[in-house]
Amino acid sequence: MSLRDYKVLTFDVVGTLIDFETGVLNAVRRIGGPAAAKLTDDEIFAPYLDGRAKHYERSSEVMKLVYIHLAKELGLPADEASADTFQYAILQHPAFPDSIDALARLRKHFRLVAMTNADRPSFAFYSQTLGNPFHDSITATRRSTRSLIRGTSPSTSAGNRRSGIKRRRFCMSPRANITTSLSARH
Repeated sequence: MSLRDYKVLTFDVVGTLIDFETGVLNAVRRIGGPAAAKLTDDEIFAPYLDGRAKHYERSSEVMKLVYIHLAKELGLPADEASADTFQYAILQHPAFPDSIDALARLRKHFRLVAMTNADRPSFAFYSQTLGNPFHDSITATRRSTRSLIRGTSPSTSAGNRRSGIKRRRFCMSPRANITTSLSARH
């Protein structure tokens, strides 16, 4: 089997191409000041993930609530302005260092499709950060967000459902497509 046997490459975006962890950590430390600077990554992520599980709706709408939960747990500023800053920061996560160049090279040879549990507004920002490399995308909807976001990346059953959607949507056989990666911690 050769990579040239494939016509479509699908990508998870957040945590695979977009450095979600660095984005969250940088935002919390910037907003939280000296108190947040002393916290370990795990100390920040535990209440973040708990807050995300409680507020599983569209990330473009609820990250303020996730931040307030996290801030209260960690004793950080939990005011409206801080929450608004975090909400906006979520849309500005950085790309991993090799993502932009790699996607540009791959786009010359393959159809690139984003399959992400980010909602459409968030994905639009992430795609722009990546240089808008995708030919098409499948993003979370209001209905699918709860099942796709609760704790981690899409489950096998969700992935299988999305595989069926993408085969129908792009008129391709499973043998023509390869899913390149899925992230584990978001």
